[in-house]
Amino acid sequence: MQRVVPHDFWADAIAALGSLKGDDLFMLAESGAASFLDSGFDMVYAWDFAYKLQDVYGGSQKVSTLYTANQSEDKGRRHMRHSTNHDMSNEKSLTEAYKTEQGAVSAFVIAATMGGCPMIYGSQEVGYPDRVSFFTNYSMDWSANPEIRSEYEKIMSVRSSTDALQASADIATYSVDDDIACYKRSDGKEEILVMVNTSATDRKISLPAEFALTQVTDLMTGSSFTTATTYDIAAYGYYIWRIGNQ
Repeated sequence: MQRVVPHDFWADAIAALGSLKGDDLFMLAESGAASFLDSGFDMVYAWDFAYKLQDVYGGSQKVSTLYTANQSEDKGRRHMRHSTNHDMSNEKSLTEAYKTEQGAVSAFVIAATMGGCPMIYGSQEVGYPDRVSFFTNYSMDWSANPEIRSEYEKIMSVRSSTDALQASADIATYSVDDDIACYKRSDGKEEILVMVNTSATDRKISLPAEFALTQVTDLMTGSSFTTATTYDIAAYGYYIWRIGNQ
């Protein structure tokens, strides 16, 4: 018989711990249920979003399902976003879930920028190619694939230094292609456009009208330019642009 810890226990326990630790206390529930947030937890796992992300890269879902999952999960504001974790990595390797190393990186871009707080599961930042069973002790080569690790570091640096990519920022989504995630994050001071190709084929898309012929800065490269009306996005490629001269 499964025993469930009642929510009133968590509410009392978190209040008691908070009186001891104050702002140093952060409570993460390994559940996607919003009821844990009501009990005092700071964040829950974005389980639905993570599995939908794998479905999109697997070709069984359109990117619009991610928009719906993001909206239903408190707009991602208090959900921990991940492209894999200890359970999911036990079920599928990164390349099984996202087809290629670059596919896995582009999936993390979505997890890190659409909302919530991103989590990197140890081994994904070096592109570990196999499943990781949590019942086995693995020796990771942390020097493997330095270019992938550098890309993860850059993505996280961009996110942490950009207010419009934080959990509290607003989001607007756009339908430009069934396989292209396209959304704008904004905080009232700056606007960030994110576009990610979740497919294994190069795509040409028409930019949403509000971003065409507009000055932008590519936050991954630092280059500034005026956009065209259409754009090519390589297979599993992505752009993170700051809009305007901000």
